[in-house]
Amino acid sequence: MKKAFTLIELLVVIAIIAILAAILFPVFAQAKEAAKKTQSISNSKQMGTAFQIYSTDYDDLFPIAYRVQDNGIIRCWPIYSSALYPATDTTNWANATGTTGNGRMWINSINPYVKNLQLTELAGLKRSPVTGITTTPIAAPGYSGMTMNGLLHTYSQTAVANVSGTPLLWPGLGASNQEGLGHTNPMLDCGTTYPQTSCQFGSALNGGVQVRFGSGTPFVGNTHWAYSRGTVITRTDSSTKFVRIGSGTSTAPNNNPFGDPWSRYDETKNNGTPLGNYYQCTYGSVTYPCYFSPAEERN
Repeated sequence: MKKAFTLIELLVVIAIIAILAAILFPVFAQAKEAAKKTQSISNSKQMGTAFQIYSTDYDDLFPIAYRVQDNGIIRCWPIYSSALYPATDTTNWANATGTTGNGRMWINSINPYVKNLQLTELAGLKRSPVTGITTTPIAAPGYSGMTMNGLLHTYSQTAVANVSGTPLLWPGLGASNQEGLGHTNPMLDCGTTYPQTSCQFGSALNGGVQVRFGSGTPFVGNTHWAYSRGTVITRTDSSTKFVRIGSGTSTAPNNNPFGDPWSRYDETKNNGTPLGNYYQCTYGSVTYPCYFSPAEERN
């Protein structure tokens, strides 16, 4: 005669399964996040290599970090620090004068060297829809979790004081992928007088530097922890690493000017939300974030 399991035996088996699940599920989650982080590091590394190749084709210069007017004038001003991605549409967005200039901004000018819109997307991060589009794009939008360090706008690659320490690409709008737009952060601000064809770090910085801290509208969330209490940063030599950030508090800066983009974070949120503080370096009367400077030797 077959003997059935008793209720106690079934409960013991269920309890063992529950305990194993409680132990293994966090491990699976960590492994999944690690895989996404590895994919993002790979994507960012490939983009950094594309910048290197671009530079060899354009007299050792980094690409234009801003939108350009159809007449060729470069608008180095924060309002022009975003461009349609890809540029092959007829959308009217944010005071754009025509569409040709969108193609000359870094996210589109680098694309021929990678031929893949997906490389700018950081794996596993939420997709954030954009607002302000007044017409329907004719091309499928790309997604980008990366922003370019605007202090490198048309800057000479060989002029960078520390190529392995100066950030080139990073998730400068926080942990999200932006739909249909490429961005620059921080941003050179050469004021509102046009034309501005020579605005460059270390030269015509009459307007200074602006930095976007929070993601704000239309961006989703303010956290800068993309993965495991840190983010992915590509340097000007294309080296790419996962970097822990967010050690400062709202009252105590982290004393890490070249190791963390921000000096203070909102510890009450505990998710890597930066406050409006960074360690300042100066060029004449202009202040800028030391972390992004191509002129600092660094420690």
